Amino acid sequence: MAYLNATHGNEYAYETGSNVDEHPVMENITWKNESFSISTNYEFLTETYLYIEYRNNNVSGFNVDNKTAQEYLNMYSPGFFQGKNNIISLGFNIGF
Repeated sequence: MAYLNATHGNEYAYETGSNVDEHPVMENITWKNESFSISTNYEFLTETYLYIEYRNNNVSGFNVDNKTAQEYLNMYSPGFFQGKNNIISLGFNIGF
């Protein structure tokens, strides 16, 4: 079981010779990803596993610094992960 709360703040141009430490940290939130997941695996042979994961996530952008929320979403997330999603992953693993 896992919970993720990831945020991204303002974009600043970091150039040689500039005082990067003068920019405020996380003054505005431009992008946010909140997700909850639960997973399990099953070892059906020695060192051979099946796994399944369910993930509920909400990825959103915000209108900040003359950019739209959609611009921030496109910058940090692929289109199929934007918005509210329910994702099921299946797979198997051989080895460790």
